[in-house]
Amino acid sequence: MKIDYAAQCRFFSAEDAIRYALAAYYAATQNIEPPKGEDWLIDGQPYACASDFADAFVQEVADRVSAAAYAQRLPRLASDITGTWWPNDGEELTSAGEVFLRRIMNHLPPVDNRVHNRPSNGAENA
Repeated sequence: MKIDYAAQCRFFSAEDAIRYALAAYYAATQNIEPPKGEDWLIDGQPYACASDFADAFVQEVADRVSAAAYAQRLPRLASDITGTWWPNDGEELTSAGEVFLRRIMNHLPPVDNRVHNRPSNGAENA
C-alpha cells in the first residue's frame, strides 16, 4: 500500500479546487470587461487580451487559495507576496479584508450542492 505523504499538506479538497478554478474563470472574465459605458475597442486596440485574462485568472485562483488558507488559520502562504489580505495573528479582519473574503466566495456553487455549476446569488456564501 502506497502512503500518501502529501495528504497532510492538502487543506482543501479536489472538489474545492474545481470550484475555485470555475469561480476564478468567471471572475477573470468579468475583470477584463471594460467599465460600463466604455467601448471594447479603444483606438482600434482591444481593451484586454489573452495575457490579461491569464493574469486575472491566476490572481483569482491565488486569492481563493489564500482565503482557504486563512479560513484554516494556516501560516502565511509563500506565494502571498503582498500580504495585503493576511491579518497578523490575533488581529481582526479590517473592513477591506472582510469585503475581500465575501467577494471571493460570491458566485461559487453552494458548498452543499456540488453537482452543478450554477453560480449562487452570493447571499448564500456572503
